[in-house]
Amino acid sequence: MEDRFGGNWTLKKLKALKDYLIAYRQIFSANEKARHFKTHYIDVFAGKGELIFEESFEGTLFEVETTHPGSAKIALDIPDPFHYYHFIELEKSRCDKLEELKSVYPWGKDRINIYQGDGKRKLLEILSTLNFNKDRAVVFLDPYGMDVEFDLLKNIAETRIVDLWILVPHAVGFMRQLQKEGKLTESNKQKLNRVFGEEDWFEKFYNEYTTENLFGDEETFLKKAINEKDLINYYNSRLKGIFIDVAPSPLILKNDKKIPIFALCFAASNEKGSTAAIKIAKHLLEVKHGR
Repeated sequence: MEDRFGGNWTLKKLKALKDYLIAYRQIFSANEKARHFKTHYIDVFAGKGELIFEESFEGTLFEVETTHPGSAKIALDIPDPFHYYHFIELEKSRCDKLEELKSVYPWGKDRINIYQGDGKRKLLEILSTLNFNKDRAVVFLDPYGMDVEFDLLKNIAETRIVDLWILVPHAVGFMRQLQKEGKLTESNKQKLNRVFGEEDWFEKFYNEYTTENLFGDEETFLKKAINEKDLINYYNSRLKGIFIDVAPSPLILKNDKKIPIFALCFAASNEKGSTAAIKIAKHLLEVKHGR
């Protein structure tokens, strides 16, 4: 199965990730106090290493397929690689393609690890093997839909060794679940409870109004009180409640019609490293790629 994704917004997301990984490794290579740490890159929904887009080029009538490196390949191709790479995928066919990457890099056999299975379970297994005094990690969560629950984010934050990049479907996922008049199914409410890690979101997202009907009786109704920007700010505040710090302005990714669809968020869990991490991520999200 080929990975066919987005377009310019996907490339923008990956460029921000790449720039951070390069800067991250530079810090650990240049800083004498940090050199002893083994660095890990963990890609939880790794795909197969490449993305295929259908693009239209000026002067042509047809769409042309173009191949771009995915997050796994981008992470492997940085000038100063991580000590270890961990790629997690559910589908065997994608894992098989990822396995082929080991032969592409002379150092890949012992440093590239492929895991087939549930992303959450495999991630927690990997994190449980890392040591606060010896290891540091970057985790990239680029989920399918609303697959990342808040409990998993708390588990990541509690390691105190992870810098997290997460793609949040605030516009194409969360907002679509939030009906204008608050008429959510119980199933959808429970799903959002798990994603946000609290039940209070409903009162924050909806305002209650009372009016008189034609018979003079009072009727109460709900109206959605937030937009996409409010929602991603809320989500980012939830991240800040469990991590040491977060980049204050996530990168809003838009489709070809300039409509917001996703947001790329960053959070740091290590107290000593958070200042530098946030400074770099903030520059990438707000300046270099946020224009």
